[in-house]
This record gives sequence, C-alpha cells and structure tokens, in this order.
Amino acid sequence: MVALALLSLAACKNAPGTETPGRNCGSADHYAQAIKNPAIQKLDQELEVAIAAYGKEKGNDDVNTRGERIRIPVVVHVLHNGEAHASNISDAQIQSQIDAMNQYFRATNADISGVPAAWNGLIRDSRIEFQLARRTPTCEATNGITRQRAGNVFYTSSLEDAKSTAAGGVDPWDTDAYLNIWVVEELRNGAGRPLLGYSSFPSDPANEQGFVSEHRYFGTNGTGTSDPSFAMGKTAVHEFGHFFNLRHIWGDDDDNSRTCESPAECNGSDQVGDTPNQGERNYGTPAFPLTDCCTADSPGVMFINYMDYTDDPGMIMFTNGQVDRMLASLYTTKASLIGSYGLYPPGAGAAADLLMLDTPEDMGNEPNNESTVFYQSEDIWVRNGNDGRTNQEHQNPAGGAGNNVYVRVRNKGCANSAAATLKLYWAKASAGLSWENPWTGAVSMGGVVMGGIIGEQPIPAVAGGEFSIFEFPWNAPNPADYAALGGDRSHFCLLARIEEAGGMTTPETADLHENVKANNNIAWKNVTISSPAGGGGREAYASAANFGEKAMETRIAFEDVRGEASLFQGNQVYAELDPVLYKKWVAGGRVSQSIEDLGENKIQILKPGAFIDKIPLKYKEIYAIRVYTTPTKAYHKNTVYFLNLTQYNAKRLVGGQVLIF
Repeated sequence: MVALALLSLAACKNAPGTETPGRNCGSADHYAQAIKNPAIQKLDQELEVAIAAYGKEKGNDDVNTRGERIRIPVVVHVLHNGEAHASNISDAQIQSQIDAMNQYFRATNADISGVPAAWNGLIRDSRIEFQLARRTPTCEATNGITRQRAGNVFYTSSLEDAKSTAAGGVDPWDTDAYLNIWVVEELRNGAGRPLLGYSSFPSDPANEQGFVSEHRYFGTNGTGTSDPSFAMGKTAVHEFGHFFNLRHIWGDDDDNSRTCESPAECNGSDQVGDTPNQGERNYGTPAFPLTDCCTADSPGVMFINYMDYTDDPGMIMFTNGQVDRMLASLYTTKASLIGSYGLYPPGAGAAADLLMLDTPEDMGNEPNNESTVFYQSEDIWVRNGNDGRTNQEHQNPAGGAGNNVYVRVRNKGCANSAAATLKLYWAKASAGLSWENPWTGAVSMGGVVMGGIIGEQPIPAVAGGEFSIFEFPWNAPNPADYAALGGDRSHFCLLARIEEAGGMTTPETADLHENVKANNNIAWKNVTISSPAGGGGREAYASAANFGEKAMETRIAFEDVRGEASLFQGNQVYAELDPVLYKKWVAGGRVSQSIEDLGENKIQILKPGAFIDKIPLKYKEIYAIRVYTTPTKAYHKNTVYFLNLTQYNAKRLVGGQVLIF
C-alpha cells in the first residue's frame, strides 16, 4: 500500500533565506510532491475525512469529554559514537525530555503564564502523557532505552537509515504499541545542513513512525543544553505535533523570504480554526504583538505556538483546536497506543494474567496499591454509537436508548491466556454500592430495579502482552423510572468481571471497594460528566446510598483526584442535597469540615477534603446530590477537572463517584 510520507524536518540552525538563526522544515516541499500521487492524495483525504467526522461528533462536549489521561509508552534508541562519547546521552537527559513533553502537552509549563491575555482562553491541556516503556515487544522488562554504536551522520534524504538496522540504525519496536525515538550523533538534510530533528506524520508507513533527534537538542540537561535557543526540549514537542498530524501554523504556503510578498501566502491553512491566519514563519523570540500581511490587527499572529519556528523560549502553547486535531488523529490512526502493553512490566514468570486497570497508575498488581480511586477504570467506556473501538472517550449513557459499552481485557503475562468469561453489570449510580447488591438485579426500590447484568461474553485466548476489546449493546434504563430519586435520574455505573477457573485471587465480600482493589479481574466505572449550569458554571449529579443491608453512619466527602487539576482553583463549588438527606445531616448536628451551610438544602464546599458527617442511612436508602460550580476567574487553560465524591461508613471507605467538569 502506498502511504503518505510527510516529513517534518525541523530546525536547520541557519535557515536559508534568513540571517536569524532558527528552525527550518522541508515538509512543505515534500508534501507538495507527495500529494501529486493519486494514491497518496486519497490516503490524505481519508484521514482528513476521519478527523472531520470525529470533530463533528465531538462538538457536544457536555456528553463527550475525555476523562482519563492518555499515556503513551516511549522507547528511545540511542545511536552513539562510543560509550564515552557525548552522543551516548545519559538516562537523566532522556528522562528530562520525557518530563518536558509531559509539561508542555499537559499545559503545566511555568512559561505558559507568558501567553497574552487575548489567547488565554485558547490554552488547552491535551491530557496526553509520555512514559518510558517497561516491557519490550518480546515480553522482557526494560527501562525504555536501547543503546547501539553507530557513529553515522544520518541524512534526511535517506530517511530510513536511523530507523533501519540494516542501514546502520535500529529497527523500530512495534509502532502500534510504542512511540519510537531515535537520538543520533549528527543529523543533516540532503543539502548537508545540520538539523535538530524530524518526525513522521500519521499516514507514513509503520516502519517510519517516530521521531529522530540530534543528541544536542534532546532533553533539558546534559548535551541537551548545548544551544540555549533549543535547550528546553521543545523540538520534540514541535515534532510530536506533526506526529499527531499538526501542520505548521502558517500553512506552509510561504517562500521563506519573510516579506509576505504574495497574496497567495495567506491561502494556506494548518486545518485548525482557532489559530490566526499567518503568512510567514517566525524565528527567534518575537515581541507581542506581531502582525503580518495576513493578520494585520492586534493580537496578530500566534508566534508563541509550538507549531511556529521560534526558539524554545518563544514556544509556549497548543490551542484548543490543535489539541482536538491531535486527539482526532490519535483516535482514528493510533488508537492501539492507548491500550499498549508497553507501559506495564511483565509479571513474574511467563504465566498469563488477564486483567483490567483501575486507573492510569494501576500496574495490574494484586492488590492495587498504586491507585487511590477504584471506580474510574479507563478499560470501561460508554459510547452512544458503535465507534468505541477507535474513539475511547467515555460518554454519559443515553438513558432509555441504545448505547454500546466497551471493555478492554489485557494480558499482563507472556503466555497466551486460557478461556475465560467476561460479565458486565450496571447499577444506578451512587457512592454507596456493595457486592452483590444491587448489580445482580435483586434490589428494587418503589418497584424500580436498581441494577442488573448487561451481558456476558466468552474471552478467547488473549496473546501475551496484548489486549482485546469487547462490545456490549446496552439499552440503558429510562430516567423517568427514577423520578422518585429527585434530580439524579440518568446516571448509571458499570462493573466488569473476568471470571476464570479458580475464581478471584482474593475471596470477595460485600465490600465492593476492597474487592476491586484486591482483584485485577474486577473493574468499576462510576464516572459522571457534568453539563452546563447558570452563570457559566457546570453541574453534575451523584447519590449517597446504602446497599449494604445494614444501617450505616455516613460521611460524604468532596475530594480532589490525585494528579489532577483542582476544581477549586477558579471555581466556587456548591452542593444541593436531597431534602431528606439535608434534614438527616441537620438532625445529626451539622457535623462537617470546610463546609458552609447556606440553608434551603444547600451547602458551599470550601476546599478539597471537605465533608458532611454523622448522616444515618438505612438499607436501600438513596438520595441525590447536585454539585455545581460558579467560576470566580477566567480559566488559564481548557482542561478537565475532577471532583471525587466519596462515601464512608464511619471511617471505612465504601465507594465513590467521580464527577468530571
């Protein structure tokens, strides 16, 4: 099959046609030639159609918000000129590049405060993270780094060399499972000029996927600080923008004269709607505002964007639209990276080990001591359509309508797994769920069932280190049936169970939370996505409940999720309690922490860790809680915020519900 080979050749130190040191890129010329091939043109068009379809479906972010972080396993192949040579860069220099990419792709970099106010609202957290691999394609433990003496000068005119063992480089690890990086001693373009690096585009062949970097421009320490203009690790960020199908911000229609002489130079597009039209690339560190013949009015062109050609200190942001395009490319062409086995070290021995993960931190161990939340599994997601094998963004279930639930089953071991069974259950969402109640359908309230089984499927053998995705059609319950619960009628949670010969490793009890923590064959999804509320805020519903068959003294806490931005930064947070729940709390003495009682069933939640306490709940009592926000200042970035509503029986954690804002 002919594939589109788009080169992103960044950063000739002395760009032709300029006197200012800066980046240079050959992708526009290469693309102009490649697109003349009808087969290549067809592939490019198909990808753009897929991206446009994703963007159209993604338009309603009230029901379709990426909650989980996307973690991508990275392998770095160091092609050096001797053990003691500077090109044999240290592990610390490599890790510094990974750390830098995580900051820039998550918009947590300190210099993001330099974004002019006019563009503050466009800053976007992509929720893409990178991590050195822990497993090789042959199921061995690794630190995600390979080293080989090469001593070559690699030329972009021979693109395959660094990526080919036969040509003196190193063959890529499975590009469906790993993001490959090659760090070389010296890199030049076809004319012999030095380059910082270059990356593939999504339509490139599998054996070309990845990023090649000159060792002096990789990372933020060691030899990576040899040139202060490119010492912040942003060459890789620019190139991985191309890896996820971003074009240069000026649309590659300039002649590099930096004069913007032709009106045609304003016709090119980077295919992103929220980046200003730009006629020419920019170098160095321009001052704001900077205008050109395509955008002559302030705030001018977005020279601070990672996809321009400014020096590292001048690049500080991706826009909302750019992140949407990257995610669309990821979900349509690289979805296999999302569930890659590369992040998880192989278990002891070669035995198969089927599992589902609780959180991105989960390493598949039993018990799971890495996670703090056990009802946020990224291996379970709902789609209102049937596109969930590629688009793994979780949606709120469409109540009273058809949905599809997707479950990813992984094999942490090296050997193929034996036959097993996957069962999927639903329950009315609450923070007080038990096992087996109400999942098996045995509990009803007011004649309305509170849970049940969605279905079961056989799990054929899963190859060692691989995963399989299972699809379950589901007609979610009609929200009208739950009118007696007040506001929380349409939220449901899901429980997946892998049943193998011999049962669960740790015998189960009625404590669902402990069952999930102890057994990697059980995964739980209790996540609700908020919707717009008045005053520019958001609202989401949760419930406190008791399905444990005995009365409990309940504490309801409002907590941050570890490693995530706090909802309390930039928002006032409130809760409206079911009137009966509010009365129970008042009767118990209004015991609380960091809570202000506003009366009329409403409270203000003042900071993370706040709680209301001493609330008696009888068996099969369930009460709705509406959580809503009011912004207190303009957000500095578009991101996903989490609130973890947890329920305790005395001091024992019962469960919780993650609310996404």
